Amino acid sequence: MDSKSVLSFDTDRIKDYVFATGSLSTIRGASALLDKLNRIMMPQVISQVAPESEKIFADGGSGMFLLDTSHVDAAKKTVEYLYKTETETASITGASVQLTDKCELKEQLVLLPYRIRTAKDRTRPFMSIVSSSLMRTCDSCGTGYANRSFAGPDGTEYVCPACYIKNNEDRLLKQQIPYYFSSDFEPQANEVQLLWQRLSSMLKERNYGGYPARQHLDRPSDFNILGDLSTPSGYIGLIVADGDGMGQEIEQFTSLEEYRKFAKVVDESLYGALCDAIIKYLQPSDGTDVLPFDVLLLAGDDLVMVTKAQSALQVALELVERFSALSETNGRRLKLSASVVIAHDRFPFQAAHRIAESGLRFAKQNAHKLRMQAKECNTGLINFLVLSNPSSLDFYGIYNSDLKTVASDNTFNIRTLRPYRPELLHALMNAARDLGTGSRTRLHQLAEACYLDRNNSKLNGFTAFSRWRGKGDGKEAQIIDKLFGEIRKCYEFSGMHAFPWLVDEENNHYSPFVDLLEIFDFVEGGA
Repeated sequence: MDSKSVLSFDTDRIKDYVFATGSLSTIRGASALLDKLNRIMMPQVISQVAPESEKIFADGGSGMFLLDTSHVDAAKKTVEYLYKTETETASITGASVQLTDKCELKEQLVLLPYRIRTAKDRTRPFMSIVSSSLMRTCDSCGTGYANRSFAGPDGTEYVCPACYIKNNEDRLLKQQIPYYFSSDFEPQANEVQLLWQRLSSMLKERNYGGYPARQHLDRPSDFNILGDLSTPSGYIGLIVADGDGMGQEIEQFTSLEEYRKFAKVVDESLYGALCDAIIKYLQPSDGTDVLPFDVLLLAGDDLVMVTKAQSALQVALELVERFSALSETNGRRLKLSASVVIAHDRFPFQAAHRIAESGLRFAKQNAHKLRMQAKECNTGLINFLVLSNPSSLDFYGIYNSDLKTVASDNTFNIRTLRPYRPELLHALMNAARDLGTGSRTRLHQLAEACYLDRNNSKLNGFTAFSRWRGKGDGKEAQIIDKLFGEIRKCYEFSGMHAFPWLVDEENNHYSPFVDLLEIFDFVEGGA
């Protein structure tokens, strides 16, 4: 009788493959192709070379299977070959551990992530180098050799084989999505559903929000369509989300069943949170059959999506809060952090995505610091940035150059409270909504005061606020007072005596006014 092994797979540089180009159709095709490879084709080809294999999970760009040790090499090579032939440039790495009676299962399974990491380090990244000026580069990714063509919205496009495959996949899916959202679509029982099949089915099942089933409901054809649906017009929201501390959770598992249940909980919680956010904030507008969002990647605990600009912050809040609520098991919740970038619809998507990813890392690092200080939040954190003329294509660069400066006493003036706990972001968004359009000038004065030295910022800020307080019934000043009260509940600040600053025990000065002004135009209906 053959011994058993656990074989694990992980897609290499998945975001590099999906976001190798700023073309919306190419991005969507890459995401759809990886989803099909991972959820459907990988288990199929493994069952062909290892009929006895048992799927533990296969989603989110990774997979785990229990099979006879004698079939491990064949299964690994088959899956690697599948990815190469189906995509041209994407790859996947596999590693295994042989199960023995000498060690506990936990001790054996803990080796898998390290073996995959070692195998990935031995794999050279795909490179396509154009070596002659007579060869045309791909109009989409700009790196591969162009040897295919198709009719695009702006005329004939010449693309490399990888981008041609991605665009073909997007064209096939584009024909199917209206059917998925129509009342005619009924998913087959026990059939593995791909992203848009599952998403449309869940949206219609969770019909308490009245998500419409229409005969023709389609994704936006390009970013400009989303910009037209936004208020103010011409902007889009980009949301990047990822689970917090998932590696530490996995390290505690002592059985394959725990892996199976964990993968299912993460998958169902993220899909559920996404559906709740779509139903609540992303309903199609009357008179249009275009979805006001697009999901560019949903893999495990990773999510990348674009939305109309005025809904992006609300959707991110709903995702973070609902994911934790839906994933709760025996009183323990999983956590998801998110980063939102609001940019003009003509802003280079790859640059916006790069900033959003760095903003997500910033949020996750701050969440880790809170855990180390025993100040852990019940959910993940939310970061955001509205791009106009960014000083850097990295959130850390923008933060250190524009939002944080050293004062004369070597403490810091920090013109932001980012990343936000959900309850504080609710408070900030409600303040933006309640202040209304008539408060922009005074809000500008308070935000600009934060860029002065401390003495002048306090003088100018207090003067502007006093005029605000004396205007009319003083309602707008009460809104600011309420916001500062909410902030003091969450952080150890000494009070408002340093207005427009809040001061911590180390004399670092913080202010929410730059944040408030930044989101002022992009809050719809409050939080």
